[in-house]
Amino acid sequence: MQRLLKPLVGIAVLSLLVSAGANGADSTNGADSASRAAAQYSAADEALYRERFQKLQDSFVTGLGLEEYDPLEPVPGDPAYRPLPIKPPQARSIAETALTRARDYAASNRSTSLLVWRGDGLEHVSHFGATTADQLQASRSLAKPMTAIAVGRAIALGKIRSLDQPVADFITEWRGLPRKSTLRVRHLLDMRSGMLPQSPETGVEHILNRAYLHPRHDDILINEYPFVDEPGTRYEYSNATSELVC
Repeated sequence: MQRLLKPLVGIAVLSLLVSAGANGADSTNGADSASRAAAQYSAADEALYRERFQKLQDSFVTGLGLEEYDPLEPVPGDPAYRPLPIKPPQARSIAETALTRARDYAASNRSTSLLVWRGDGLEHVSHFGATTADQLQASRSLAKPMTAIAVGRAIALGKIRSLDQPVADFITEWRGLPRKSTLRVRHLLDMRSGMLPQSPETGVEHILNRAYLHPRHDDILINEYPFVDEPGTRYEYSNATSELVC
């Protein structure tokens, strides 16, 4: 597997993942394509995927989602890390009544934390239950806006020419393929990739679950994940678009 970029500024990694296999055609049947492809992965990979899938199903009972993720590679933190600045009361501009209502709403919906940022600092910080300020938490979809920061940094460093550069320049297996070869970097950032959109799926073999939880999810995204629309023509929320960036 090749990588486009090294870790950038300690807060995000932009990497467009390239696998060794080629994908010749798009499929629109997620469950069937996943079942056919499962045979190419090791029994250990499949067992780990099914373990993660069961954890995800169990997490629906609590409503909190998965507690942690297993990245493909370690991403070192910034050695010069500093806590986010908290504004003193006299510098805050949001009404205390509004912050109280926001806190009550977050608490009643089983949130772990609430942070309200405005301007140059935090105006409110609350943690709920056993959660503390020093506790690591899975950021989940907060990673999606971070991909835009990473791409902007990559453009500034000359790693990416522009938002209109073809993704196939990095995922070379997609060169010359319908739809995939016309995908641009900007389509990944604004979720107009044409890839199968996100939806609730409970089947263990469905491509949405395999692309999310499988230890070889990078290969699955590149070689198996279906395109259902022309890139740039339709907005559809998707985990896959952001995972191709990060």
